[in-house]
Amino acid sequence: MSIERVPSQQESQENFPLEIDIYVVEEVRTHKDTVTEQGFGYSTPLKYPEKLSHFAWRGRLQPTEYERRNPQSSKSSQGYTESMMSQDDIEMLAVNFAHNYRTRQNPDLQERGESSYLLKFEPSEKIIKEFEERRGQGSTIRGLNLEEQKIFMDAFRKANEEATKKK
Repeated sequence: MSIERVPSQQESQENFPLEIDIYVVEEVRTHKDTVTEQGFGYSTPLKYPEKLSHFAWRGRLQPTEYERRNPQSSKSSQGYTESMMSQDDIEMLAVNFAHNYRTRQNPDLQERGESSYLLKFEPSEKIIKEFEERRGQGSTIRGLNLEEQKIFMDAFRKANEEATKKK
């Protein structure tokens, strides 16, 4: 008879990649908001509705080297940082995530040749639920299509390659 040791929740989290959701929020604008120099705001109707897309990533990030050495410095649970970024440009979003990816790695996973993150090109159920609770009229949320995924990954790889060359 063998007894199998079950890892604690913290051990499990430390030994597996953290999930990062990458998605698109689309909204339809029917009015243009303007603020005067005096600070007064007003809206004017647009002749035709405008469709705007915002790209976002959201998830827990691994602690930095400093946060691992000084756990009291981290205000997040178990040393992880809940984080997100939104950009109008998908390539800029990829560059931002590439920086976080390089600076927030799990050394145990790296040592085993494994990734510290699992990229999911769609919003999680939690994100969808939160979005539905506060969304504006005409707004939708969706995963990245194949072309957007390719653009994101190409920009992500390029940003990492350029950073490696600078070292």
